[in-house]
Amino acid sequence: MSITKGHQFSYKFVSMSKGLLFLALIYSIHLFGQGPQIGRTPDWVTPISPKLETTLEGVSSGYYYLLVDQQENLQTEQNYSHFVYKILSNEGLQEMANLSVDYDPAYENVIWHSLIIYRNGKGSDRIKKESVKTIQREQDMDRNLYDGSLTQVINLQDIRVGDVIEYSFTKNGYNPVYEKHYSRTLYFRYGVPFERQFNRIVAPAARLAIRYFNNAPEAIVAQAGKFQEYVWDVGRTEAMFDDRNTPSWYDPYPFAEVSAVNSWKSIIDWGVRQYRFDELKKIDFKAIAGEPWEQGNRDTLITRLIRFVQDDVRYLGFESGIHSHRPHAPAQVFEQRFGDCKDKSLLLVTLLRQLGIEAAPVLVNTNLRQEIVNRLPSINVFNHCVVTFKENGDQYFIDPTISSQGGQWRDVFFPNYGFGLVLSVDQDSLTRLPENKNSRIWEEQDIELTAVNQDALVTIRTTYEGVEADIQRSNIASSSLESIAKNYLTFYGNLYHGIESTDDINIEDDRERNRLIISEQYRVPQFWQKQEADSTTVYCELYALSMENLVNVDKLTSRESPYRLNHPTAYRTTIRLKLPEAWNITEDKEEINGDSYEYEYKVSYNKRTNLLTINHEYKTKADYVASNAIQKFVEDHKRIMGDLSYYLTYKLNSSNAKKPKWIVGLLLFMCLGFAALACWRIYTLYDPEPRFEGEGIQIGGWLFLIGIGVVITPFRLFYQIFFSDDFLDFAMWSSLIDAEQWNWIVLVFVEMLYNSFYLVYSILVLIIFIQRKTSFPRLMSLMLAVSATFLIADTLVAHHMGPGLSDEDLQATYKEIVRGILAALIWIPYLNIADRVKKTFVLQRKPSVTN
Repeated sequence: MSITKGHQFSYKFVSMSKGLLFLALIYSIHLFGQGPQIGRTPDWVTPISPKLETTLEGVSSGYYYLLVDQQENLQTEQNYSHFVYKILSNEGLQEMANLSVDYDPAYENVIWHSLIIYRNGKGSDRIKKESVKTIQREQDMDRNLYDGSLTQVINLQDIRVGDVIEYSFTKNGYNPVYEKHYSRTLYFRYGVPFERQFNRIVAPAARLAIRYFNNAPEAIVAQAGKFQEYVWDVGRTEAMFDDRNTPSWYDPYPFAEVSAVNSWKSIIDWGVRQYRFDELKKIDFKAIAGEPWEQGNRDTLITRLIRFVQDDVRYLGFESGIHSHRPHAPAQVFEQRFGDCKDKSLLLVTLLRQLGIEAAPVLVNTNLRQEIVNRLPSINVFNHCVVTFKENGDQYFIDPTISSQGGQWRDVFFPNYGFGLVLSVDQDSLTRLPENKNSRIWEEQDIELTAVNQDALVTIRTTYEGVEADIQRSNIASSSLESIAKNYLTFYGNLYHGIESTDDINIEDDRERNRLIISEQYRVPQFWQKQEADSTTVYCELYALSMENLVNVDKLTSRESPYRLNHPTAYRTTIRLKLPEAWNITEDKEEINGDSYEYEYKVSYNKRTNLLTINHEYKTKADYVASNAIQKFVEDHKRIMGDLSYYLTYKLNSSNAKKPKWIVGLLLFMCLGFAALACWRIYTLYDPEPRFEGEGIQIGGWLFLIGIGVVITPFRLFYQIFFSDDFLDFAMWSSLIDAEQWNWIVLVFVEMLYNSFYLVYSILVLIIFIQRKTSFPRLMSLMLAVSATFLIADTLVAHHMGPGLSDEDLQATYKEIVRGILAALIWIPYLNIADRVKKTFVLQRKPSVTN
């Protein structure tokens, strides 16, 4: 089902376009060339004489309409059109030397009345000389919709600049599917100027409802016998141009809606009649729902039915005649496995009803959305059909034309259509539809550098949820992995020159949770670039390229229209760069809030791991920005665009390279040596009396758990000191010294001293644990208490000195503190009270005389 808004003359009666002959050759079925079907103008038409000469000052287009004359008779079901225009340039000649009239042969025919060419004030009647070609163009074929419309085309011969062209015709017949539910939309301003526009509607005595928008001129209503006439006569009007990027529901042009329908209830009753089919016998329900479907899980059955209609019944519509608004029989749609929105909706309703679920079609307008509540009741105000059903007292909505949707049927994404008309006898008005915001995209870029001015390894992981996962799933289904990989490589090639893919794209699709993850891996050989002003300095750029399309908005602030936003949007980009050495980085944070959008920017740097993290997060709150907020909107998005780029610079001849690097290693081994000496003293001097008389027992019970921790701890600390932490990273020490970060130098040195002692001490504890020495319970208790205390103190000091941990690392540190405190609270009492501990650790280094 479709309805064209269009700011064209007439009710899509006539259209004139460039390349019409080309389109005819490509898309048409060339039927035959013949003379036009000629007839006299209907008697009910009011004759309007054109004004052939007028001042053209200020007219900049290649042609100028002198008269737009459209009249309609509801009783005889006739549409009369009469146009007069003048060719002003070669461009206008190219565009307007062809005439075309669209009609549906299922219920319409075209009668031509006149075709006159005026040149130098003299008219030439061409109506019997020109040839009419009838073609079938199917203008919606790219959307898999075929309405069966034909187009009569007249290619005017010997047309010159300065000629005035006048022609008129009548289209006879209304689509019987409307059942007298008449409605029209009349526009009074267009993208081209005109000298005069005359509109007239002749209707039965019952008064038509008219609603005016944007200061549209009001009709002059007069009684003419048994009929009423509605007349609009508009004088010279300039062209009107709307702003770019306006919401689909926004229409600034003056127009009037005319309707013979007095309530939404009338449209509902009409719709119920169109969507009434009881053909269920031919549908193999079990083949869809699985066997035995009667005993199957109800949620699973509903999901199967929805996905069958969405995925297995392809979107393809033949909408000629009454099927412009009436669906085909569900059994037919099931057998042929294709249909348009009406067909797929009625099929799903039929299947759900067979399962005992209350279901109904819903008419919506994908463009007007919430604005539909301001329109007159009519059939043509809708352009799409979806489904609603009730389960356990709750109402749900499904769009059966969206394929590859994921998630459970209760939370599957449903577009924000605003309001809809539920075709059920118990309804009498529009229904507000749910607004779905459950979707987001999170792109994570992890960049690893082995050294400055060397290649970079880039891993990109993008997580799609909600409707974003649906979109990607559908795109992937219609493309090969090779083409996807090539497109991605080209996309990032705009940022990283010489980028190379190092692995195949990996796609993880969790359709039940409606989450899709795409992972990519690249090598960037030219990650660092030399500065033009200083060849000894290199730089790299970290740019949130994927967010550019979201925030790079029009810069024009002088507009009267709202600005369209893609809503709902929730996009987050995280860039993590593991630097090969310490860097002097200032952390930053910015928040930008508008009525319709919000943005958060954060730069954090972990001085311990040299990890730079940059977060960008952009969300929309509505689908438009009001015209009075455009100034702030543009300024905010300029700031956001500025935040997308982050640069790092590096001096290649840094003095750090000349400093001896063995000092760091010597310092660490001195700490280890001091710790070893201290632990030897503890081992030899601390030898307490046993708390149990006798030979004791072997290690067992809960001591096995303690033993696991005692064995693992030295290995963990060894790896942490020599491979994980940056104690041996000379570049870090040099960077801190160059930046004169003396407080951080002291803190890192204390951490190195503590971890050195901790490593040696843990080895001591392991030895005395294996030897079952009497010193183990207290020395182990001391290690647990000091470990938890130092971790708390170290975190507090680091936090007080300034940001040093990223949010992720901070969360990990908090967890480690909690684990340390819990371990101390549990095991210290156990080590000092439990009988098994007393009976196990009974051996001394030098047993006393009494023992």
